[in-house]
Amino acid sequence: TYLALPEVQQQLNVISPGQPPRSWQQWDGDSPGFYNISVPDTQPAYRALIAAKMRVLIYEGLGDTAVPDAGAQKWVPRVAGAGISAARRKWGAPGEANPHAGDVTVYDSGLTYATVKGAGHMVPSVRPVAALAMMRAWLRDEPLPPYLGKRCKRLWLGRGYGKFCPDGAPSL
Repeated sequence: TYLALPEVQQQLNVISPGQPPRSWQQWDGDSPGFYNISVPDTQPAYRALIAAKMRVLIYEGLGDTAVPDAGAQKWVPRVAGAGISAARRKWGAPGEANPHAGDVTVYDSGLTYATVKGAGHMVPSVRPVAALAMMRAWLRDEPLPPYLGKRCKRLWLGRGYGKFCPDGAPSL
């Protein structure tokens, strides 16, 4: 009902002022006859935005089987370029039971690539607190919130735990 409201559709740039609202229905994109791939490769569009000095945010849920992170890890640098202004780090969602929201990398070109743990294709519906924290920070041109939880997980190596944690880092 909310997404069918004309003022909501206008704010989301689905329709222009004066246009009738479009009907909305929920479906998963695999329904025959309802889902057509209109742009098989979006990389040129991202490159054009970056060339125009626009900031770009690409985010995805790590449980997304339609657009898996392994593929994005390969094509995002091709679009963003090799220069990294903020190396990959954990980011957090303060106030959530699981404050480790995912990882984020910021490229010199203005592209930010963030992953969201515990979400699939529909990040805002599954991790709304994390999605809001991410969007709020990005829209304000601020770094994504830091992860303030435990930094290191001990790893059993068969004969003992490996010492991969920096000295003084709390382990899980």
